[in-house]
Amino acid sequence: MLAREFAARRRAAGLTQVELARRMGTSQGQVTRFESGADTRLSTVGRYAAALGVKLDWTISPAPRTSSGRTRRQQGTATRTRATA
Repeated sequence: MLAREFAARRRAAGLTQVELARRMGTSQGQVTRFESGADTRLSTVGRYAAALGVKLDWTISPAPRTSSGRTRRQQGTATRTRATA
């Protein structure tokens, strides 16, 4: 989950939720909501990444098809997005 990866990077950087919230211009509660997966807006993801000093790379491409003609997503396999430092 992207939010868990961000939270791990925040802790590795030695930042508290309060410090990151200050950098984002938001409340500590908003950071908690994001890290728990309750706030998944792209604007929040972008602000969190900027405050943490990481670059986001977004890729949109067709879902690969299986031999049955269904996409992997339809079979329950999701693609994960990663943040890079």
